[in-house]
Amino acid sequence: MKPHGIVINIDINSVTTPFLTKVTENGRVPDISELHPFVDIYRDTDVTDIAFCTFCQYSATPSEVFSDAAFKRYQTTENGVSVDYTDRYGALVHLYEHGIDPNKVWFDRCREAGLRSWLSIRMNDCHEPDADASFLRSEFFYEAREKGWTIGPDYGYFRWCFDYAVPQVREKMLAYIDEQLRMYEPDGLELDFMREPYCFNYGDGRDHAAIMTGFLREVKNIVTDAEKRRGVKIPILIRVPRDPETALDYGFDPVTWEKEGLCDILNPTPRWETCDSDIPVARWKSLLPETEIYAGIEILVSGACGRDHAEASMTRGYASQYLNEGADKIYLFNYYVNPFAPDAMMQEVHRTCGTPEHTASAPCRNIVTWQDITVNPAHRYHPLPMAVRAGETAELTIGTGRISGEAYLILGYEGGEPAVSVNGIPVTAGTGYLDDPYYKNGNCTFVSCAFRPGETVRHEIAVSAKTETTVVYAEIRYH
Repeated sequence: MKPHGIVINIDINSVTTPFLTKVTENGRVPDISELHPFVDIYRDTDVTDIAFCTFCQYSATPSEVFSDAAFKRYQTTENGVSVDYTDRYGALVHLYEHGIDPNKVWFDRCREAGLRSWLSIRMNDCHEPDADASFLRSEFFYEAREKGWTIGPDYGYFRWCFDYAVPQVREKMLAYIDEQLRMYEPDGLELDFMREPYCFNYGDGRDHAAIMTGFLREVKNIVTDAEKRRGVKIPILIRVPRDPETALDYGFDPVTWEKEGLCDILNPTPRWETCDSDIPVARWKSLLPETEIYAGIEILVSGACGRDHAEASMTRGYASQYLNEGADKIYLFNYYVNPFAPDAMMQEVHRTCGTPEHTASAPCRNIVTWQDITVNPAHRYHPLPMAVRAGETAELTIGTGRISGEAYLILGYEGGEPAVSVNGIPVTAGTGYLDDPYYKNGNCTFVSCAFRPGETVRHEIAVSAKTETTVVYAEIRYH
Protein backbone atom coordinates (compact mmCIF):
# COMPACT_ATOMS: atom_id res chain seq x y z
CA MET A 1 0.00 0.00 0.00
CA LYS A 2 1.54 3.30 -1.06
CA PRO A 3 1.98 6.03 1.57
CA HIS A 4 -0.74 8.65 1.97
CA GLY A 5 -3.61 8.53 -0.50
CA ILE A 6 -7.37 9.02 -0.56
CA VAL A 7 -10.31 6.99 0.73
CA ILE A 8 -13.46 7.46 -1.36
CA ASN A 9 -16.81 6.65 0.24
CA ILE A 10 -19.31 5.31 -2.31
CA ASP A 11 -22.87 6.33 -1.43
CA ILE A 12 -25.37 3.51 -1.05
CA ASN A 13 -27.81 5.01 -3.60
CA SER A 14 -26.76 8.33 -5.14
CA VAL A 15 -24.13 6.97 -7.54
CA THR A 16 -24.71 3.21 -7.39
CA THR A 17 -28.33 3.32 -8.56
CA PRO A 18 -27.79 5.40 -11.75
CA PHE A 19 -24.74 3.34 -12.70
CA LEU A 20 -26.53 0.01 -12.30
CA THR A 21 -29.64 1.34 -14.01
CA LYS A 22 -27.51 2.17 -17.04
CA VAL A 23 -25.74 -1.19 -17.26
CA THR A 24 -29.06 -3.05 -16.96
CA GLU A 25 -30.92 -0.80 -19.39
CA ASN A 26 -33.89 -2.44 -21.12
CA GLY A 27 -33.62 -5.47 -18.85
CA ARG A 28 -30.30 -6.68 -20.18
CA VAL A 29 -27.92 -8.78 -18.06
CA PRO A 30 -24.45 -7.24 -18.34
CA ASP A 31 -21.18 -9.06 -18.48
CA ILE A 32 -19.32 -8.76 -15.18
CA SER A 33 -16.64 -6.72 -16.92
CA GLU A 34 -19.23 -3.98 -17.50
CA LEU A 35 -19.29 -3.39 -13.74
CA HIS A 36 -15.52 -2.83 -13.57
CA PRO A 37 -15.55 0.87 -14.63
CA PHE A 38 -17.24 1.66 -11.31
CA VAL A 39 -13.86 0.85 -9.72
CA ASP A 40 -11.53 1.51 -12.63
CA ILE A 41 -12.34 5.21 -12.77
CA TYR A 42 -10.23 5.62 -9.59
CA ARG A 43 -7.18 3.83 -11.01
CA ASP A 44 -4.07 5.89 -11.68
CA THR A 45 -5.22 8.57 -9.21
CA ASP A 46 -4.38 9.30 -5.57
CA VAL A 47 -7.26 7.04 -4.50
CA THR A 48 -5.96 4.03 -2.56
CA ASP A 49 -9.14 2.86 -0.80
CA ILE A 50 -12.81 2.57 -1.74
CA ALA A 51 -15.45 2.26 1.00
CA PHE A 52 -18.64 0.75 -0.41
CA CYS A 53 -21.63 1.75 1.71
CA THR A 54 -24.02 -1.18 1.79
CA PHE A 55 -26.24 -0.26 4.74
CA CYS A 56 -28.07 2.84 5.91
CA GLN A 57 -31.49 1.97 7.38
CA TYR A 58 -31.91 -1.00 5.04
CA SER A 59 -29.36 -3.38 3.53
CA ALA A 60 -28.44 -2.94 -0.13
CA THR A 61 -26.88 -6.40 0.08
CA PRO A 62 -28.84 -9.62 0.68
CA SER A 63 -29.72 -9.93 4.36
CA GLU A 64 -31.80 -12.03 6.72
CA VAL A 65 -31.16 -9.55 9.56
CA PHE A 66 -32.48 -6.30 8.06
CA SER A 67 -34.92 -5.61 5.26
CA ASP A 68 -32.83 -5.71 2.10
CA ALA A 69 -32.99 -4.36 -1.44
CA ALA A 70 -35.06 -7.29 -2.69
CA PHE A 71 -37.61 -6.76 0.09
CA LYS A 72 -37.83 -3.05 -0.75
CA ARG A 73 -38.04 -3.75 -4.49
CA TYR A 74 -41.22 -5.78 -4.10
CA GLN A 75 -42.70 -3.88 -1.17
CA THR A 76 -46.14 -2.41 -1.96
CA THR A 77 -47.24 -1.19 1.46
CA GLU A 78 -45.12 0.41 4.19
CA ASN A 79 -46.42 1.80 7.47
CA GLY A 80 -49.92 1.80 6.02
CA VAL A 81 -48.83 3.73 2.91
CA SER A 82 -48.84 2.39 -0.67
CA VAL A 83 -45.28 2.43 -2.06
CA ASP A 84 -43.45 1.49 -5.24
CA TYR A 85 -39.64 1.42 -5.08
CA THR A 86 -39.05 -0.30 -8.41
CA ASP A 87 -37.03 2.60 -9.81
CA ARG A 88 -34.84 2.64 -6.73
CA TYR A 89 -34.03 -1.06 -6.53
CA GLY A 90 -35.03 -2.62 -9.82
CA ALA A 91 -31.54 -2.64 -11.36
CA LEU A 92 -29.78 -3.97 -8.28
CA VAL A 93 -32.31 -6.73 -7.67
CA HIS A 94 -32.31 -7.59 -11.39
CA LEU A 95 -28.59 -8.35 -11.08
CA TYR A 96 -29.08 -10.40 -7.90
CA GLU A 97 -31.78 -12.43 -9.60
CA HIS A 98 -29.38 -13.23 -12.43
CA GLY A 99 -26.59 -14.36 -10.14
CA ILE A 100 -24.52 -11.16 -10.15
CA ASP A 101 -23.61 -9.46 -6.87
CA PRO A 102 -22.12 -6.05 -7.69
CA ASN A 103 -20.35 -5.65 -4.38
CA LYS A 104 -18.58 -8.99 -4.75
CA VAL A 105 -17.55 -7.94 -8.25
CA TRP A 106 -16.26 -4.60 -6.97
CA PHE A 107 -14.36 -6.08 -4.03
CA ASP A 108 -12.61 -8.46 -6.44
CA ARG A 109 -11.91 -5.67 -8.92
CA CYS A 110 -10.36 -3.53 -6.19
CA ARG A 111 -7.83 -6.28 -5.47
CA GLU A 112 -7.02 -6.59 -9.16
CA ALA A 113 -6.55 -2.81 -9.35
CA GLY A 114 -4.35 -2.58 -6.24
CA LEU A 115 -7.02 -0.73 -4.28
CA ARG A 116 -8.19 -1.58 -0.77
CA SER A 117 -11.91 -2.26 -0.42
CA TRP A 118 -14.03 -1.54 2.66
CA LEU A 119 -17.44 -2.81 3.66
CA SER A 120 -18.93 0.44 4.99
CA ILE A 121 -21.90 0.30 7.38
CA ARG A 122 -23.79 3.41 8.42
CA MET A 123 -24.35 2.71 12.07
CA ASN A 124 -27.34 5.01 12.68
CA ASP A 125 -28.63 6.63 9.51
CA CYS A 126 -31.82 8.67 9.92
CA HIS A 127 -32.61 10.19 6.52
CA GLU A 128 -36.19 11.33 5.88
CA PRO A 129 -37.35 11.40 9.53
CA ASP A 130 -40.61 13.19 8.67
CA ALA A 131 -41.73 10.83 5.91
CA ASP A 132 -44.60 8.41 6.57
CA ALA A 133 -42.67 5.82 4.54
CA SER A 134 -39.23 5.82 2.97
CA PHE A 135 -37.27 3.82 0.42
CA LEU A 136 -34.40 3.87 2.94
CA ARG A 137 -36.15 2.17 5.86
CA SER A 138 -36.14 -1.38 7.09
CA GLU A 139 -38.99 -2.89 9.08
CA PHE A 140 -36.76 -2.72 12.17
CA PHE A 141 -37.09 1.07 12.04
CA TYR A 142 -40.79 0.83 12.82
CA GLU A 143 -40.25 -1.79 15.52
CA ALA A 144 -37.62 0.38 17.21
CA ARG A 145 -39.82 3.47 17.01
CA GLU A 146 -42.83 1.65 18.45
CA LYS A 147 -40.86 0.10 21.31
CA GLY A 148 -39.01 3.28 22.31
CA TRP A 149 -35.59 2.10 21.13
CA THR A 150 -34.78 5.49 19.57
CA ILE A 151 -33.17 8.50 21.25
CA GLY A 152 -36.37 10.53 21.40
CA PRO A 153 -38.11 13.76 20.40
CA ASP A 154 -35.58 16.13 22.00
CA TYR A 155 -33.20 15.53 19.08
CA GLY A 156 -35.23 16.99 16.20
CA TYR A 157 -33.99 15.65 12.87
CA PHE A 158 -32.08 12.90 14.71
CA ARG A 159 -35.00 11.79 16.91
CA TRP A 160 -35.40 8.36 15.27
CA CYS A 161 -31.73 7.39 15.61
CA PHE A 162 -31.33 4.05 17.36
CA ASP A 163 -30.42 4.20 21.04
CA TYR A 164 -27.33 2.05 21.52
CA ALA A 165 -28.08 1.85 25.24
CA VAL A 166 -30.84 -0.60 24.22
CA PRO A 167 -29.44 -4.18 24.05
CA GLN A 168 -31.74 -5.16 21.20
CA VAL A 169 -30.29 -2.39 19.02
CA ARG A 170 -26.72 -3.49 19.66
CA GLU A 171 -27.62 -7.14 19.09
CA LYS A 172 -29.28 -6.31 15.76
CA MET A 173 -26.24 -4.40 14.50
CA LEU A 174 -23.84 -7.11 15.65
CA ALA A 175 -25.89 -9.77 13.88
CA TYR A 176 -25.79 -7.74 10.68
CA ILE A 177 -22.03 -7.19 10.83
CA ASP A 178 -21.46 -10.91 11.41
CA GLU A 179 -23.81 -11.84 8.55
CA GLN A 180 -22.12 -9.50 6.10
CA LEU A 181 -18.57 -10.59 6.99
CA ARG A 182 -19.64 -14.18 6.37
CA MET A 183 -21.09 -13.20 2.98
CA TYR A 184 -18.33 -10.89 1.71
CA GLU A 185 -14.55 -10.68 1.80
CA PRO A 186 -13.69 -6.98 1.91
CA ASP A 187 -10.19 -5.86 2.82
CA GLY A 188 -11.55 -3.92 5.81
CA LEU A 189 -14.66 -3.08 7.84
CA GLU A 190 -15.80 0.52 8.26
CA LEU A 191 -18.18 1.57 11.04
CA ASP A 192 -19.62 4.91 9.97
CA PHE A 193 -20.83 6.60 13.15
CA MET A 194 -21.09 9.93 11.34
CA ARG A 195 -24.37 8.73 9.85
CA GLU A 196 -25.29 9.49 12.57
CA PRO A 197 -23.26 10.13 15.75
CA TYR A 198 -26.40 10.54 17.88
CA CYS A 199 -26.36 7.05 19.37
CA PHE A 200 -27.71 7.81 22.86
CA ASN A 201 -30.17 9.92 24.78
CA TYR A 202 -27.48 12.13 26.29
CA GLY A 203 -29.60 13.14 29.26
CA ASP A 204 -30.22 9.63 30.57
CA GLY A 205 -27.25 9.56 32.96
CA ARG A 206 -25.70 6.43 31.48
CA ASP A 207 -22.00 5.92 30.80
CA HIS A 208 -22.34 6.05 27.04
CA ALA A 209 -18.65 5.62 26.29
CA ALA A 210 -18.56 2.39 28.32
CA ILE A 211 -21.61 1.05 26.45
CA MET A 212 -20.14 1.90 23.05
CA THR A 213 -16.74 0.44 23.93
CA GLY A 214 -18.48 -2.76 25.04
CA PHE A 215 -20.28 -2.87 21.70
CA LEU A 216 -16.98 -2.46 19.84
CA ARG A 217 -15.46 -5.34 21.81
CA GLU A 218 -18.20 -7.53 20.36
CA VAL A 219 -17.51 -6.16 16.88
CA LYS A 220 -13.84 -6.98 17.34
CA ASN A 221 -14.73 -10.55 18.29
CA ILE A 222 -16.77 -10.90 15.09
CA VAL A 223 -13.91 -9.50 13.01
CA THR A 224 -11.40 -11.79 14.73
CA ASP A 225 -13.56 -14.81 13.83
CA ALA A 226 -13.69 -13.60 10.21
CA GLU A 227 -9.91 -13.19 10.18
CA LYS A 228 -9.50 -16.79 11.36
CA ARG A 229 -11.84 -18.07 8.65
CA ARG A 230 -10.04 -16.15 5.92
CA GLY A 231 -6.48 -16.17 7.25
CA VAL A 232 -6.04 -12.42 6.73
CA LYS A 233 -6.02 -9.26 8.82
CA ILE A 234 -9.25 -7.23 8.55
CA PRO A 235 -8.65 -3.70 9.81
CA ILE A 236 -11.44 -1.72 11.45
CA LEU A 237 -11.94 1.91 10.41
CA ILE A 238 -14.26 4.09 12.51
CA ARG A 239 -15.66 7.50 11.55
CA VAL A 240 -16.12 9.86 14.52
CA PRO A 241 -16.64 13.59 15.21
CA ARG A 242 -13.78 16.03 14.62
CA ASP A 243 -11.99 16.28 17.98
CA PRO A 244 -11.41 14.14 21.10
CA GLU A 245 -13.73 16.17 23.34
CA THR A 246 -16.65 16.13 20.92
CA ALA A 247 -16.14 12.43 20.20
CA LEU A 248 -16.30 11.64 23.91
CA ASP A 249 -19.37 13.85 24.34
CA TYR A 250 -21.11 11.57 21.83
CA GLY A 251 -19.94 8.39 23.60
CA PHE A 252 -16.89 7.57 21.47
CA ASP A 253 -13.64 6.91 23.36
CA PRO A 254 -10.84 6.26 20.85
CA VAL A 255 -8.15 6.41 23.55
CA THR A 256 -9.65 3.34 25.20
CA TRP A 257 -10.23 1.74 21.80
CA GLU A 258 -6.52 1.98 21.03
CA LYS A 259 -5.57 0.51 24.41
CA GLU A 260 -7.83 -2.46 23.73
CA GLY A 261 -6.98 -2.86 20.04
CA LEU A 262 -10.54 -2.17 18.90
CA CYS A 263 -9.82 0.32 16.13
CA ASP A 264 -7.03 0.33 13.56
CA ILE A 265 -7.93 3.56 11.73
CA LEU A 266 -9.80 6.62 12.98
CA ASN A 267 -11.48 9.11 10.68
CA PRO A 268 -12.21 12.38 12.53
CA THR A 269 -14.50 14.34 10.27
CA PRO A 270 -17.31 16.85 9.94
CA ARG A 271 -20.79 15.46 9.50
CA TRP A 272 -22.13 17.12 6.33
CA GLU A 273 -22.98 20.82 6.51
CA THR A 274 -19.46 22.09 5.85
CA CYS A 275 -15.84 21.07 5.60
CA ASP A 276 -14.05 21.66 8.91
CA SER A 277 -11.05 24.00 8.66
CA ASP A 278 -9.32 22.95 11.86
CA ILE A 279 -9.65 19.22 12.64
CA PRO A 280 -6.91 18.72 15.26
CA VAL A 281 -4.98 16.05 13.39
CA ALA A 282 -1.75 16.61 15.33
CA ARG A 283 -3.59 16.15 18.65
CA TRP A 284 -5.18 12.93 17.43
CA LYS A 285 -1.77 11.65 16.31
CA SER A 286 -0.31 12.43 19.73
CA LEU A 287 -3.21 10.81 21.60
CA LEU A 288 -3.29 7.71 19.38
CA PRO A 289 0.27 6.83 18.33
CA GLU A 290 -0.71 3.30 17.27
CA THR A 291 -3.82 4.29 15.28
CA GLU A 292 -3.78 5.61 11.73
CA ILE A 293 -5.56 8.95 11.34
CA TYR A 294 -7.47 9.69 8.14
CA ALA A 295 -8.67 13.32 8.04
CA GLY A 296 -12.21 13.78 6.74
CA ILE A 297 -13.25 16.32 4.12
CA GLU A 298 -16.87 16.91 3.10
CA ILE A 299 -18.21 18.19 -0.21
CA LEU A 300 -19.73 21.44 1.12
CA VAL A 301 -17.99 24.61 2.29
CA SER A 302 -19.98 27.06 4.40
CA GLY A 303 -18.94 30.63 5.14
CA ALA A 304 -19.96 34.26 4.68
CA CYS A 305 -20.18 33.66 0.93
CA GLY A 306 -22.89 31.03 1.45
CA ARG A 307 -22.82 27.24 1.41
CA ASP A 308 -21.81 25.58 -1.80
CA HIS A 309 -19.95 22.61 -3.17
CA ALA A 310 -16.22 22.78 -2.64
CA GLU A 311 -14.05 23.71 -5.58
CA ALA A 312 -11.05 21.45 -6.19
CA SER A 313 -8.73 24.15 -4.82
CA MET A 314 -10.67 24.19 -1.52
CA THR A 315 -10.58 20.43 -1.08
CA ARG A 316 -6.89 20.52 -1.97
CA GLY A 317 -6.24 23.24 0.61
CA TYR A 318 -7.75 21.20 3.45
CA ALA A 319 -5.98 18.06 2.23
CA SER A 320 -2.65 19.90 2.12
CA GLN A 321 -3.22 21.23 5.64
CA TYR A 322 -4.11 17.85 7.15
CA LEU A 323 -1.40 15.89 5.40
CA ASN A 324 1.10 18.48 6.64
CA GLU A 325 -0.22 17.99 10.18
CA GLY A 326 0.42 14.25 9.99
CA ALA A 327 -2.73 12.67 8.57
CA ASP A 328 -1.98 9.24 7.14
CA LYS A 329 -4.61 9.64 4.44
CA ILE A 330 -7.42 11.90 3.33
CA TYR A 331 -10.99 10.61 3.57
CA LEU A 332 -13.39 12.15 1.06
CA PHE A 333 -17.15 11.90 1.64
CA ASN A 334 -19.56 12.58 -1.25
CA TYR A 335 -16.74 12.75 -3.83
CA TYR A 336 -17.77 9.66 -5.83
CA VAL A 337 -18.02 9.58 -9.63
CA ASN A 338 -20.39 7.81 -12.00
CA PRO A 339 -18.31 6.54 -14.96
CA PHE A 340 -21.25 7.30 -17.26
CA ALA A 341 -21.23 10.96 -16.15
CA PRO A 342 -17.64 11.83 -15.19
CA ASP A 343 -17.16 15.05 -13.26
CA ALA A 344 -13.99 17.00 -14.10
CA MET A 345 -13.77 18.70 -10.70
CA MET A 346 -14.09 15.39 -8.84
CA GLN A 347 -11.47 13.78 -11.03
CA GLU A 348 -9.09 16.68 -10.40
CA VAL A 349 -9.58 16.15 -6.66
CA HIS A 350 -8.87 12.43 -7.02
CA ARG A 351 -5.60 13.19 -8.84
CA THR A 352 -4.31 16.00 -6.62
CA CYS A 353 -5.49 15.61 -3.01
CA GLY A 354 -3.80 12.46 -1.77
CA THR A 355 -0.15 13.38 -1.22
CA PRO A 356 1.74 16.50 -0.09
CA GLU A 357 3.50 16.62 -3.44
CA HIS A 358 0.28 16.57 -5.42
CA THR A 359 -1.49 19.14 -3.25
CA ALA A 360 1.49 21.45 -3.84
CA SER A 361 1.13 21.11 -7.61
CA ALA A 362 -1.98 23.27 -7.98
CA PRO A 363 -3.74 26.25 -6.31
CA CYS A 364 -5.02 25.79 -2.77
CA ARG A 365 -7.61 27.60 -0.69
CA ASN A 366 -8.04 27.27 3.08
CA ILE A 367 -11.37 28.85 4.04
CA VAL A 368 -12.16 29.22 7.73
CA THR A 369 -15.34 27.30 8.53
CA TRP A 370 -16.80 25.86 11.72
CA GLN A 371 -17.80 22.68 13.52
CA ASP A 372 -21.15 21.50 12.23
CA ILE A 373 -22.36 19.26 15.09
CA THR A 374 -22.00 19.05 18.85
CA VAL A 375 -23.96 17.99 21.92
CA ASN A 376 -21.85 20.31 24.09
CA PRO A 377 -21.67 23.93 22.86
CA ALA A 378 -18.67 24.55 25.13
CA HIS A 379 -16.59 22.30 22.87
CA ARG A 380 -17.68 23.88 19.58
CA TYR A 381 -15.10 25.29 17.14
CA HIS A 382 -16.72 28.40 15.64
CA PRO A 383 -14.10 31.16 15.20
CA LEU A 384 -16.19 33.46 13.00
CA PRO A 385 -17.74 35.96 13.21
CA MET A 386 -14.93 37.58 15.21
CA ALA A 387 -15.77 40.92 16.83
CA VAL A 388 -13.00 43.52 17.07
CA ARG A 389 -13.64 46.37 19.46
CA ALA A 390 -12.40 49.86 18.67
CA GLY A 391 -8.77 50.23 19.66
CA GLU A 392 -8.39 46.51 20.51
CA THR A 393 -6.95 43.45 18.73
CA ALA A 394 -8.54 40.06 18.07
CA GLU A 395 -6.72 36.99 16.81
CA LEU A 396 -7.48 34.08 14.52
CA THR A 397 -5.42 31.04 13.52
CA ILE A 398 -5.59 29.57 10.00
CA GLY A 399 -3.86 26.32 9.05
CA THR A 400 -2.49 25.60 5.57
CA GLY A 401 -0.12 23.27 3.80
CA ARG A 402 3.45 24.32 3.15
CA ILE A 403 3.68 27.44 0.99
CA SER A 404 6.83 27.95 -1.06
CA GLY A 405 6.16 31.49 -2.23
CA GLU A 406 3.60 34.24 -1.78
CA ALA A 407 0.18 33.73 -0.23
CA TYR A 408 -2.88 35.92 0.13
CA LEU A 409 -4.96 36.42 3.24
CA ILE A 410 -8.50 37.45 2.32
CA LEU A 411 -10.76 38.86 5.01
CA GLY A 412 -14.39 39.88 4.80
CA TYR A 413 -15.50 42.42 7.38
CA GLU A 414 -18.47 44.50 8.43
CA GLY A 415 -17.72 47.83 10.12
CA GLY A 416 -14.50 49.79 10.41
CA GLU A 417 -11.56 49.12 8.12
CA PRO A 418 -9.18 46.64 9.81
CA ALA A 419 -5.43 46.78 10.29
CA VAL A 420 -3.96 43.31 9.84
CA SER A 421 -0.77 41.46 10.70
CA VAL A 422 0.14 37.90 9.75
CA ASN A 423 2.53 35.95 11.98
CA GLY A 424 3.50 39.19 13.71
CA ILE A 425 4.25 41.14 10.51
CA PRO A 426 1.91 43.97 9.40
CA VAL A 427 0.45 43.52 5.92
CA THR A 428 -1.15 46.03 3.59
CA ALA A 429 -4.41 45.80 1.72
CA GLY A 430 -4.32 44.94 -1.98
CA THR A 431 -6.65 43.52 -4.62
CA GLY A 432 -5.22 40.02 -5.23
CA TYR A 433 -7.97 37.51 -6.09
CA LEU A 434 -10.75 39.97 -5.26
CA ASP A 435 -12.00 39.88 -8.86
CA ASP A 436 -13.07 36.26 -8.22
CA PRO A 437 -16.89 36.10 -8.57
CA TYR A 438 -16.92 33.93 -5.44
CA TYR A 439 -16.61 37.03 -3.27
CA LYS A 440 -19.59 38.73 -4.87
CA ASN A 441 -21.85 36.45 -2.80
CA GLY A 442 -20.70 37.88 0.52
CA ASN A 443 -22.58 40.77 2.16
CA CYS A 444 -19.40 42.33 3.45
CA THR A 445 -16.29 44.24 2.37
CA PHE A 446 -13.31 42.17 1.32
CA VAL A 447 -9.63 42.97 1.69
CA SER A 448 -6.69 40.99 0.29
CA CYS A 449 -3.27 41.01 1.95
CA ALA A 450 -0.16 39.43 0.39
CA PHE A 451 2.43 37.79 2.66
CA ARG A 452 5.27 35.26 2.58
CA PRO A 453 4.83 32.59 5.27
CA GLY A 454 8.18 30.79 4.91
CA GLU A 455 8.00 27.52 6.87
CA THR A 456 4.99 28.57 8.94
CA VAL A 457 1.81 26.50 8.43
CA ARG A 458 -0.25 27.75 11.42
CA HIS A 459 -0.78 31.39 10.62
CA GLU A 460 -1.60 33.82 13.42
CA ILE A 461 -3.86 36.59 12.12
CA ALA A 462 -4.16 39.73 14.29
CA VAL A 463 -6.89 42.24 13.46
CA SER A 464 -7.36 45.70 14.99
CA ALA A 465 -9.49 48.70 14.02
CA LYS A 466 -9.99 52.32 14.99
CA THR A 467 -13.75 51.76 14.96
CA GLU A 468 -15.59 48.56 15.81
CA THR A 469 -15.56 45.90 13.11
CA THR A 470 -16.45 42.23 12.72
CA VAL A 471 -14.51 39.70 10.67
CA VAL A 472 -17.06 37.40 9.05
CA TYR A 473 -14.89 35.64 6.47
CA ALA A 474 -11.25 34.51 6.27
CA GLU A 475 -9.19 32.38 3.94
CA ILE A 476 -5.65 31.92 2.69
CA ARG A 477 -5.00 31.28 -1.01
CA TYR A 478 -1.69 30.01 -2.35
CA HIS A 479 -0.01 27.87 -4.93
